Amino acid sequence: MPHSSEESLIAFLHSLDRIPEEVPEAGTFPPGYLISLPVGREFITRGMPARYVHILLEGTCGIEKHSDAGMELTDIKRVPIQYFGLFEAVSGLDTHTATLRTMTPCKILRIPSAHYLRLIRRDSALMWLALLWLANFTKEMLARDDELLLNDSRRNILLWIYRYGAENGFPARLPIRKEELAHELNLNLRTLYRKLDELYAEDLLGRDRGKIAISPEQYQRIAREIEHL
Repeated sequence: MPHSSEESLIAFLHSLDRIPEEVPEAGTFPPGYLISLPVGREFITRGMPARYVHILLEGTCGIEKHSDAGMELTDIKRVPIQYFGLFEAVSGLDTHTATLRTMTPCKILRIPSAHYLRLIRRDSALMWLALLWLANFTKEMLARDDELLLNDSRRNILLWIYRYGAENGFPARLPIRKEELAHELNLNLRTLYRKLDELYAEDLLGRDRGKIAISPEQYQRIAREIEHL
């Protein structure tokens, strides 16, 4: 197997003759299968035992998290190559802390965690790709914590909206509820409403049936402000 690129990982995983391609009809999947999933299919559920590593080879999926109050928070989109369950396998966590759902048709390799750990111990290329993913995952989490701790609430709100726009385009009516956004940004609800009112007054944001709305022009102004903050 080549030891240079993500393409080599896809080629290697697709070449495993013991892993047939399968489109599951039920909610449970046989171990070690390359599975094809339609849009909207949940393939990891929060709280389920973390016994498998799922590798996203094709398509896009979203991470759904839940607050202690039961509010659903949808994370940014994830695209190939992406590992789900690798952090749990390496760190020894017993259960998943988030739900994974397909946003487009997806092709995912599902391998028992113990088997995958044995596999990467024997193959330096697979080990390196796993290490790169874990390093990027850690970097993302640290950057997220730094933003919440070091940025002011206005910047965090604008950053969240800016990233939403980069993923979804504009004009947009943001589907997230104010309570969910406050939880996501670690703000109390009163502070969020006060900051949103300031942004409405500056015409950086709009309103549409109780939701935050943003035009392309407003998005460009937000982008310029973020660049200079």
